[in-house]
Amino acid sequence: MDNIGMKWKMTLCVAVAAAVLVGCGKKEEEPVAPVAPSVQPPAQSKPASPPPAKPAVPTPNLPKSGGFTAIPAPVPTGDEVQQATQLEAAYMANPDFTKRVETIYKISDLGTAAALTSLGRIFHTEKDPDLRIEVVDSLFDFDELDDRKVAILTAAAGADQPKEVRESAIDALGDLEPKFALPILQSLLSDPDEEIRDQAKDQIELLQAEQALQKP
Repeated sequence: MDNIGMKWKMTLCVAVAAAVLVGCGKKEEEPVAPVAPSVQPPAQSKPASPPPAKPAVPTPNLPKSGGFTAIPAPVPTGDEVQQATQLEAAYMANPDFTKRVETIYKISDLGTAAALTSLGRIFHTEKDPDLRIEVVDSLFDFDELDDRKVAILTAAAGADQPKEVRESAIDALGDLEPKFALPILQSLLSDPDEEIRDQAKDQIELLQAEQALQKP
């Protein structure tokens, strides 16, 4: 090979080697991963605290409306109860009719609620109609306590009582306030006994006339 060919080959080899060296000197750029936008987690809201409880306010005990002011019945004292029960025991212990009548009126003379309670028990346990009449008649001695007397008179006016006891009870009802007596008397207007009906009607008329006089 001549000198010119040799020079040309050497030049070519040098050029190729230089190209290789230049290519190797370059580093391939690594792909950059896309950066995801930072997302902040939503702030957790605290649950709303309940409002402070209001202090409980005690509810006053108000009287029920009934159209009128109720007057409480008197409460018997220890002495009143003792006096009445002692006389009641004496009544039960002595079967003599006269002594029993005397004792009935000793009890009514006390004029107390405890006395009426004892008379009510005597009326319900007594078998003699005449003594029951004495109990009914003794109620005239009480100036007040109509709300308690009416319990005895309601029983005395009942259809299961002897007629003479019922008649005494109707008379005694005429001595009570109309608001206590009239309901019982009106219930007797349909009684099978004509005389009881007539007597009840007469008492109703008397009480109604008394009411008319009391009106202003």
